[in-house]
Amino acid sequence: MKPNNPVSMALPQQREILHKQIGDLRLSLRSSGTQVISSEVTSDEKLRQLIDQTVVGIYRSTVDGKLVMANMALARIFGYDSPEEMMESVTNIGTQ
Repeated sequence: MKPNNPVSMALPQQREILHKQIGDLRLSLRSSGTQVISSEVTSDEKLRQLIDQTVVGIYRSTVDGKLVMANMALARIFGYDSPEEMMESVTNIGTQ
């Protein structure tokens, strides 16, 4: 019997959305390849937008467990109002 959990029921849909967003990003990066000077900045901006708009939690941390980047989805999952608030509050992801 499957658990009646809205988060787990929506997981296939969340994956599909993420795969589409990644595909859109790849197409967008390919089409902007003619702009040599600004392509790196554009790529970074688009990647950041993708991370911010995705429905799954994404983070980056140091070896000792300090968050250096978190997206809004991750902050919401753990009950924070913003990624900045989460990064200030969580000092060790292994113990908190």
